[in-house]
Amino acid sequence: MMLDRKKLIDIGIAIGSIIGYITIVAGVIMTILLLQTIFTGEYI
Repeated sequence: MMLDRKKLIDIGIAIGSIIGYITIVAGVIMTILLLQTIFTGEYI
Protein backbone atom coordinates (compact mmCIF):
# COMPACT_ATOMS: atom_id res chain seq x y z
CA MET A 1 0.00 0.00 0.00
CA MET A 2 2.79 2.42 0.92
CA LEU A 3 4.70 1.45 -2.24
CA ASP A 4 1.69 2.38 -4.42
CA ARG A 5 1.37 5.74 -2.66
CA LYS A 6 5.08 6.44 -3.19
CA LYS A 7 4.74 5.52 -6.87
CA LEU A 8 1.70 7.82 -7.26
CA ILE A 9 3.59 10.70 -5.63
CA ASP A 10 6.56 10.13 -7.96
CA ILE A 11 4.25 10.08 -11.00
CA GLY A 12 2.54 13.25 -9.76
CA ILE A 13 5.89 15.02 -9.33
CA ALA A 14 6.99 13.90 -12.81
CA ILE A 15 3.75 15.14 -14.43
CA GLY A 16 3.97 18.40 -12.47
CA SER A 17 7.54 19.07 -13.57
CA ILE A 18 6.68 18.27 -17.21
CA ILE A 19 3.69 20.66 -17.10
CA GLY A 20 5.89 23.30 -15.43
CA TYR A 21 8.57 22.88 -18.11
CA ILE A 22 5.99 23.14 -20.93
CA THR A 23 4.51 26.26 -19.29
CA ILE A 24 7.96 27.91 -19.09
CA VAL A 25 8.78 27.02 -22.72
CA ALA A 26 5.36 28.27 -23.90
CA GLY A 27 5.88 31.51 -21.95
CA VAL A 28 9.29 32.08 -23.56
CA ILE A 29 7.89 31.37 -27.06
CA MET A 30 4.94 33.73 -26.48
CA THR A 31 7.32 36.45 -25.24
CA ILE A 32 9.56 36.07 -28.32
CA LEU A 33 6.55 36.18 -30.67
CA LEU A 34 5.17 39.23 -28.85
CA LEU A 35 8.52 41.05 -29.08
CA GLN A 36 8.83 40.13 -32.78
CA THR A 37 5.38 41.54 -33.58
CA ILE A 38 6.13 44.72 -31.60
CA PHE A 39 9.50 45.27 -33.31
CA THR A 40 8.30 44.38 -36.83
CA GLY A 41 5.23 46.56 -36.28
CA GLU A 42 7.45 49.51 -35.32
CA TYR A 43 9.87 49.09 -38.23
CA ILE A 44 7.10 48.65 -40.83
